[in-house]
Amino acid sequence: MATAAVTLTTQLQNTERPAVCAKCLYVFAQALSDKENEAIAVALLKSHHAFFTACAKVASAPGATGDLSPLRSTLNANAAACPNKRYHAFASLALGDSVACVMDALCQCLFAAVCRGSQKKHNKILLSKNGMWPSSLEELIPTDVKAYARWAGTLPRWHAIAFLSRLLIVARRKVMEDLSLSPARDRICSTMVRSMRLWRVPESEFRPEIRPYLSHDVPLGRPPIQDAAQILGQVVGLLVIFEDGPNRLLDDFRFFSDGYERILHDAIVAFLEKPTCPLDAKHRDTLVGAASMLSSRGNLPVHPLVEQSRQPTSPTGHNLARDGLNLAHTILVYLEQRRDDRTCAGPGCTSYAREGETGTRALSLCGKCKFLRYCSPECQKRDWTVGRDDVPHKVICSALCKFERAGVSPRATSMDAFSRVYFDNTTLTDEEFTWLAKWTLLDDRLPYEFKLGALNLFMRQSRDAARQGIFWP
Repeated sequence: MATAAVTLTTQLQNTERPAVCAKCLYVFAQALSDKENEAIAVALLKSHHAFFTACAKVASAPGATGDLSPLRSTLNANAAACPNKRYHAFASLALGDSVACVMDALCQCLFAAVCRGSQKKHNKILLSKNGMWPSSLEELIPTDVKAYARWAGTLPRWHAIAFLSRLLIVARRKVMEDLSLSPARDRICSTMVRSMRLWRVPESEFRPEIRPYLSHDVPLGRPPIQDAAQILGQVVGLLVIFEDGPNRLLDDFRFFSDGYERILHDAIVAFLEKPTCPLDAKHRDTLVGAASMLSSRGNLPVHPLVEQSRQPTSPTGHNLARDGLNLAHTILVYLEQRRDDRTCAGPGCTSYAREGETGTRALSLCGKCKFLRYCSPECQKRDWTVGRDDVPHKVICSALCKFERAGVSPRATSMDAFSRVYFDNTTLTDEEFTWLAKWTLLDDRLPYEFKLGALNLFMRQSRDAARQGIFWP
């Protein structure tokens, strides 16, 4: 496979007119993705960086709306002149179009690259341990994710959606910039709706202005049964990552679904009523929560599943964006958001890794609170003394350590326990009490309405008048 990778790398150098045979590339991608060949895949990730970089560049080259006709003509000519036609029978029959075939093959290779060896754990990706590709986010996303979203919304296979899900975990803020805009958002939303409703959704159900984005770039029909089931499983996984993934903002799914509230809500509840793929209790609760948000945003009739989830006694009833949270609860929700951060906490820094003598490494945890991560001593020092929004980490760190000493870990505790310690005058100093709230309320990870409602409720209910000096800018 190493020899084939070298040959394919050369053939993929021209991103607009690659010299590769789509079917041969697909056969190679299938072999690379085979679990029995994992050791070979890991070896290639260490020794053949140029191949995977070329895959990312060619997959990204058409962009969100580029004309695929010249690429299709080139690929058709390559296949016609290919001397290895005896292998073409192993390519998927669902990918008769040459563009679909080559893009699915590239997505297969890229997905294999971010889920093999140590990179099965998402927090190991971008850390060039043992020299594995990718060594930077730029290698993984050469331009933006709009083209990746294009393939995730138009190919009859699951690899592009799975790869997009991994990207959302690895570099959420970067990916959300593109997924919150048309046409990437329209394509992904349409794939979610179509898959959860078993591909029986006519384009007339979508708004007229976005229908042009829904037409396939390649002549595709309904995916084969097995592929349709795999796409649905990946769509459910993508929804769960939207709601629960690392580095998320509570507004992420709201912005992504803007304008699609009704059709997404109906698709989710239709799937929940009759699941057509395995769904565990946690994922089910996540989807019910998403349907609840969509119902509220779109002023839709409340479905019985959603109504049940909103009951205080329901296991799924903890809708954190609902009115009634006090300030301590809001801070705990914020800490839960920050707990899984995979970006540097230094003011203005967005690094995903730190540079070491032997390559990139994982971000370093604060040695005291073990909560925030940093890419360099300079970022850590700047956060310690100045901090984001003029809230120095030395104050936040002291407060977090006091919670730990009180037996209430911000990483895993109940809201009641956290509130008791937060409002206990003997635990935090006035400075720690105030600045912990300021640190929370000035961050855009929590929606404005969420923060404002929590602050107003606190100001009305707090019994300690001396501690009502917290302000809203």
